[in-house]
Amino acid sequence: MNGSRTIRVAKRDGTFEPFDRAKLASAIYKAMRGGREVFSEAGELALAIDIYLHQRGWGTVSSAAVFEMVLKTFRQIGMDLPAAVMDTHHTWRVRKRRNMKIRYPDGLTALWDKGWLVKLICSSWHLSRSTGRLLAGDIETKLLDADTVGLIGRNDLIEQVNSLVAAYGLADAVPVESHSLET
Repeated sequence: MNGSRTIRVAKRDGTFEPFDRAKLASAIYKAMRGGREVFSEAGELALAIDIYLHQRGWGTVSSAAVFEMVLKTFRQIGMDLPAAVMDTHHTWRVRKRRNMKIRYPDGLTALWDKGWLVKLICSSWHLSRSTGRLLAGDIETKLLDADTVGLIGRNDLIEQVNSLVAAYGLADAVPVESHSLET
């Protein structure tokens, strides 16, 4: 929909981003695990959710509510397997995130917070919030997929950020030094 009103999605870290039908279609497609025709179906399901949100007049919706809408839609149209795939993957990510901690050079630890990493990326590299979220998401996914998720060194995270920024060709300056950041 390209109406004048933009729906905002409240993320679990307390931030907001515009509802992105293409991003939702991509998540639906991954759960459906299919070919070209399935991609089209995923886009149609995302469009249906977009239309529903606009018809309801919702200006803001939580990411959890969007997730639940997708699960409910899958189940209503008899697509129990994609619903189970999506629900299982979500549960797995939540469980693994709870076990992740950041270890600071002074030995203190903090719970994993992707929002913190997004802010670090944006402030260190002067990148947009959406780019920061993409990069932080890539790093989080790699950490979650690792067999040994637990304590992650802050300096190791900064090195991963610098490598990813360089790999995407976003670095137009010397990478940030691990010890120079005070966030």
